[in-house]
Amino acid sequence: MKWNGISVRSPKLTLEQKKELKRMILKGPTSYGYANELWSTYRVSEVIRNEFEVTFHQDYVGVLLHQLGFSYQKPKRRALERNESSIKTWKTETWLDIKKAQNEGFQILFLDESGISQNPYTVKTWSLLGKTPILRHKMSWKKLSIIGAISQKDFHFQIVTGSVKSQGLIHFLKILLKENRKKILIVWDNLSVHKSKVVKEFLKENEKRLRVEFLPPYAPELNPQEYIWGRWKRNYMANFVRRI
Repeated sequence: MKWNGISVRSPKLTLEQKKELKRMILKGPTSYGYANELWSTYRVSEVIRNEFEVTFHQDYVGVLLHQLGFSYQKPKRRALERNESSIKTWKTETWLDIKKAQNEGFQILFLDESGISQNPYTVKTWSLLGKTPILRHKMSWKKLSIIGAISQKDFHFQIVTGSVKSQGLIHFLKILLKENRKKILIVWDNLSVHKSKVVKEFLKENEKRLRVEFLPPYAPELNPQEYIWGRWKRNYMANFVRRI
């Protein structure tokens, strides 16, 4: 058998062995003594040789992996501190309770903060083969931050210099209260500024019109505002250079 012009051994794994190989791969590389969670065709070929005493060329191992339903992907990062059980409970129970607030006249807003470097956010672009594109810009270590809040209908945001502090957050909350006639329920993460003494005092003073609910720790995917930041940086800030 040939693959890309290279002679390789014909498949010698039985159907049951292939099923077992799939189960083994799903256990992860560290289960077989490797130092990290990286499956390569070389490592898989080693596992096949050690477990089934069959030797395959690495190119054929790639074909075999596709046959077993695998594809070569960049993994998403997940914090070890995540509690998957509490995240599931939030999605199936807490969120349903939060939505009931709409029947009490509340508008639900998801709020989040994001940092912005004044150096360009670089992404891949088309360029001639062998010629790496160069993005010329003034170096700056200054940082801006942006606070955003999104509902089903509205999007509010404010840019602040440096990081978001308690008073800056309170100022933004005052704007939300001013621009919304309805009562507001804010859903946000466990950032320390959200739990500061002065923010708690402000929430207490405005409890008739303003409530907050917390997302589970380390679960940014539950906040739709996070996707706004991602789209904004990838599409609108990508390779942007300030000309002044």
